[in-house]
Amino acid sequence: MKSDDILYPISEELSSKLYKWYVKNRRLLPWRKSKDPYEIWISEIMLQQTQVKTVIPYFKRWLKRFSNVKILAEADMELVLKTWEGLGYYRRVYQLKSAAEMIFRERNSIFPNTYKDWLALPGIGPYSAAALASILNGEKYGVVDGNSKRVISRLYMIEADSGTAQFKSNIADIIKRSFFAFHPGELNQAWMELGALICLPKPHCQQCPLKEYCEAWLHNRMTEFPVKKNRGKLPLLTGAAFILQDGDKLLMVKRPQRGLLSGMWELPNTIYEEQPLADFTLANEIIIERTFIKKAKHQYTHFKVELDIIEGSLRSPWWNDYWIEHRWLTASELEKLPIAKVHHLALHIAGVKKF
Repeated sequence: MKSDDILYPISEELSSKLYKWYVKNRRLLPWRKSKDPYEIWISEIMLQQTQVKTVIPYFKRWLKRFSNVKILAEADMELVLKTWEGLGYYRRVYQLKSAAEMIFRERNSIFPNTYKDWLALPGIGPYSAAALASILNGEKYGVVDGNSKRVISRLYMIEADSGTAQFKSNIADIIKRSFFAFHPGELNQAWMELGALICLPKPHCQQCPLKEYCEAWLHNRMTEFPVKKNRGKLPLLTGAAFILQDGDKLLMVKRPQRGLLSGMWELPNTIYEEQPLADFTLANEIIIERTFIKKAKHQYTHFKVELDIIEGSLRSPWWNDYWIEHRWLTASELEKLPIAKVHHLALHIAGVKKF
């Protein structure tokens, strides 16, 4: 017997109560109505680091535009980016497109049916492979997300730092041992659903089907779990975005096909730490006319950004070899391009039509 079986015992009775609660109370999410591997795959990628309520309208819109893997594989990347715009973590959509091309061209539109095969696709890590293999193929892999971490860390009052690989491994093992004769995909979703609806940061313990098994509830220590080590503050990057107009047209630039927000469109901009304002305006021959009081602010995974919004004009035609393309665009043309979130905010603050 493994030591984990002793430290974190789990019974079929507990799993049965969890499963019955799930069947009765689960949300009728659009991807749960489907058995189509394409739709479930799209939902899993969208749900990575993104809340369910945010994903639902994007998922519905995506399926209207790209209803199957062939259409996605053959679609123009700029249209794919525009459809994804606002979901963030743009590396996901590039990998999604690459995976669609692989499934369509190399697998004749046949989706993987094992964990190992799912893992071979771009953008599919152990978490997504486990989710897809368990939901679609019934493979016995425990899926660990923030919700299941919270439920199980409270259930056993696990004191370990929830950010460690060992903690995640322990949670995955507990979930795997909870399957018994139940469908692995259903039990995985049950653990996550309990965390999403009941075992919240401020939990509704009286409604929980597992409260009699929960160590944290018995000791009134629910809010102490999961244990999170102080990660420190995110660094703040400050800079400027430029509103440069020629009549009714606005200058927009396209980011390189690498790194953060690759291929997205944005306003000409600088981060002061990399190129101070005076250096950037001199190098690009920009005349500053006014600076808006309000700044455009956005938080990414590993840093925050805060941009001054500066209106100006050019002394000479624009040229800057950092960006791979530039265009002078009307407001209606802007709407068709995938634009980075912080630059959406800047356009709105500057009063550019429809932003």
